Amino acid sequence: MNQLRKLTAVAALFVVAALRTNADTTNLVQDVSIQLTGYRQGAPRTNSTSIIVGVDTTSVGNASVIAALGAATGNSFSTAARLVSVTPVAGGDSSVQVRDGGNTVDVTMFFSHQQFGDTLVTSTTVRKTGRTSESDFSVQRFALRDSGGFPALTLHFDVQGITENDDTSVGGASTPGSDITGNVVGTGDRNGGFMIMQGFIGFHGHTLEVVSGDPGDGGPGV
Repeated sequence: MNQLRKLTAVAALFVVAALRTNADTTNLVQDVSIQLTGYRQGAPRTNSTSIIVGVDTTSVGNASVIAALGAATGNSFSTAARLVSVTPVAGGDSSVQVRDGGNTVDVTMFFSHQQFGDTLVTSTTVRKTGRTSESDFSVQRFALRDSGGFPALTLHFDVQGITENDDTSVGGASTPGSDITGNVVGTGDRNGGFMIMQGFIGFHGHTLEVVSGDPGDGGPGV
């Protein structure tokens, strides 16, 4: 998944000061929230006078996505499992992980993200305090898809819409990462059944996590 959020220079400096060694890596960890409603063709119903064809709805949320990812990767995740986005503060692409207690599974290969066009920016700065609130708006696409080398997922979606990126700073110092919420619509399927989908996809939280590296090679630790 491509980088989803901007990190300010002030935040980066704060993180660098916290590094234990040059080999350490500091990441921004945010919870991924998926709240979609799927609309699928309903079965015909009959009564004494009519044949009625309608549309059924189904919920597609974190639990459904994590279950589908678990089946494809050979993991039995618990109900406490979390879907998170992990972004290196020093720069680089974000990854997506399922975290379930001490078990962490990288599932980046099943996700796709893309922005269309430019970004519109709105901001308000209070002169007395230096507090700035900024909201960026863009059209972004989010997809859950199959990945080569793994069994096909039982759930897919490909949605896009207006995405709001909120950030607040005081005196020029910003919390690392922005809260992102996308109001999206698109299509998908569950167990091969076509669905029209709408809802929200978001990235929230500002947790900094230092991962110790191996002093021998400078790479991330296992």
